[in-house]
Amino acid sequence: MWLKRIALFLGLIFGAYTLLMLVLLIREPAYTWRFLTYPFRSPITTVRWYDPLEKIPGHPRAPLPLHPALRKKWDDLLKRSPKLRWLASSMYFEYPSSQPHEPPPPSKELAPLHPKAQKALDRYARWTRTYALLVLHKNKVIYEHYRNAHHPHALSNSMSMAKTLLAMLVGIAIREKKIRSVDDFAASYLPEWGKDKRSQIRIRHLLQMRSGLRGDGPIRNPFTDVVRLYHTPDIEKDLWKIPLVGEPGQIYDYKDVDSQALGLLLERATKTRYARYLSEKIWKPLGAQDAFVWLDRPQGTAKTTCCIFATARDWARVGQLLLQEGRFQDEQIVPASWIKQMKQPSPFDPDYGFFLWLGSPRGSRQRDRKEPFLANDMIYLDGLFEQRVYVIPSKELVIVRLGENPFRWDDAFLPNTVIRGLRSSPASLPATKPLPNTVNRGLRPSSTSLPNTVNRGLRPSPASLPATKPPPPR
Repeated sequence: MWLKRIALFLGLIFGAYTLLMLVLLIREPAYTWRFLTYPFRSPITTVRWYDPLEKIPGHPRAPLPLHPALRKKWDDLLKRSPKLRWLASSMYFEYPSSQPHEPPPPSKELAPLHPKAQKALDRYARWTRTYALLVLHKNKVIYEHYRNAHHPHALSNSMSMAKTLLAMLVGIAIREKKIRSVDDFAASYLPEWGKDKRSQIRIRHLLQMRSGLRGDGPIRNPFTDVVRLYHTPDIEKDLWKIPLVGEPGQIYDYKDVDSQALGLLLERATKTRYARYLSEKIWKPLGAQDAFVWLDRPQGTAKTTCCIFATARDWARVGQLLLQEGRFQDEQIVPASWIKQMKQPSPFDPDYGFFLWLGSPRGSRQRDRKEPFLANDMIYLDGLFEQRVYVIPSKELVIVRLGENPFRWDDAFLPNTVIRGLRSSPASLPATKPLPNTVNRGLRPSSTSLPNTVNRGLRPSPASLPATKPPPPR
């Protein structure tokens, strides 16, 4: 009897949901169709779903330099698999031409990353649905790993990592006097906010997620603000409807409306479309290849809160730009003083700056890490489903991770593993000393008791850590 009641109850819920979706489909067909067809299982790599896109023109120049040991790796790959000639060529020359290229002479120089660390990264990538993993050390690629048909020129969705690019552009606009100050009232550029209490929101409040506007809500509820802004065919119409629920500047609340409003403010202040401004001020000076940004409709508004489609190598360039405080090669692209401001912690969350995560041991993101970051100067870009660009200035490291939603995640694993695996690092293990057998108890069960955490595979310790539970879902 109780099974029939449960079945009846579930049937009523399903019927009500179906009826609701039909009504919504009639009233807002474009929005509802996007919500119903969204690739929830693979939103990062299903690039073809996102339409329309606007090009962010790049200007490919010199490729990212490869460490000699990594070049040797691709020499060996080419010898074993001649059919992968096109891939090996693209590893040497980031933008391969139709002319054949001879590989460079083999190098006897040791790889700066310990082989055990490389194996640990390979295994972690396999068990966390990581499709692109790249490590830059002293401005040279020392590790590059691709899976599931991903390759050096494949595009993927940045998710919220795009917010950091937006913050950089605001700093450039202030340098160019297009925006007077970070403490300007946003309503000076967005008159739609000038008639109510939203007029007290400052640009600084938007950059630090302290606007006081209503929060996002669940990402699978079609009636929440975050879903509306993500799927709407008219961003401005939905943006102006979001009310103020708290006093501006008094509480930290991570939400997409702040960055979307700031993107509109930037376009109005510069009188330039977002894709063009990003291309001229950052993307071309970086020597990046063409990228794309998602629009709400053809010739419409850019979704500046997310959804820039670029390669792992170009995200490594963005990381190098942050590492060098706004300078890339011989050009100061973003003011160094602005990068320093971006890295200043918010008054209400020491983990967050200007659309940039800081890795503080006391911030809101501690639960995402099984241990503290080894580098105190860690900063990183963060996108939904663990898109990451870690930047460690003290170690001259940039680490890029792109992929789908992992089953388990430890935010400290990648940077700490690389730091411990660097041959030049005081924490690294000498090449002659044997290491424990495998990598991570939390990711791959085994009949042999795996060493206690991933990092024990890279640095032996007399202390044995207990098995740790995965962090709760965010």
